[in-house]
Formats: sequence, structure tokens, C-alpha cells
Amino acid sequence: MREMREQWMWWDPMGVAGISEAADEYDSYLVPTLRFLEGDASAEEITKFLDSVTHRHMDLSTVSASSSEFARRLQLVHFPLGRHAYSGGLTLRSTDPPIHALIFGPSAGRAGYLQR
Repeated sequence: MREMREQWMWWDPMGVAGISEAADEYDSYLVPTLRFLEGDASAEEITKFLDSVTHRHMDLSTVSASSSEFARRLQLVHFPLGRHAYSGGLTLRSTDPPIHALIFGPSAGRAGYLQR
């Protein structure tokens, strides 16, 4: 859940990143976002959800990074090898290291993976 919170803070449609009192501002959207990702939703479906959140719930007309860009980023971060790589019964537990650490070793940070 922490990683999903970090992704929402990266997108930060309300501009609250860095304000300690707003650290949980996007928490109500974390589980629905994960459900879209786990449910194999397309980037377009995730984008529609994000647009609904920003326009209807947050009452925002524009955001700094597009919702479609964020949807693709979420898919990349959640399934860095592509959705097909997670078939075949592989199940990661919450105690397992992040997938990028499994691939590139424990010292590899996510930023390092995204630059490869």
C-alpha cells in the first residue's frame, strides 16, 4: 500500500506532496486503484477511473501530469515485466521483496529499474 501511496503522491493531482498533514490525502483511492490493476484493467479503463476521481471527487479541471500517463505508469510499476509475466501461479506475498529487487538484486532501486 505504501508504494501505491507513493505513486499517487508522484502524480499529486491536488498539489499536496510535501505537506505532512496531507500525507494520507489520496488514501481513499489506493484500494480502488489496486483493484483496477489486479483486475487486469486496460490503461483506458484506469484513465477513466482517474478522470472520474479528479473531476467528480476532487473537483479539478486540470492536473499537472495526465491521467493517461499516470495510468500507464501504474501498470509499469505494478507489472514491470508486463501482465503476462505474472501468470502461471506465481504469487508474491506482502513479505516478498519488490519485483524489481527480485530481478535486479536487493540493491536495485525502482528508479534504477525504470532507467534500464
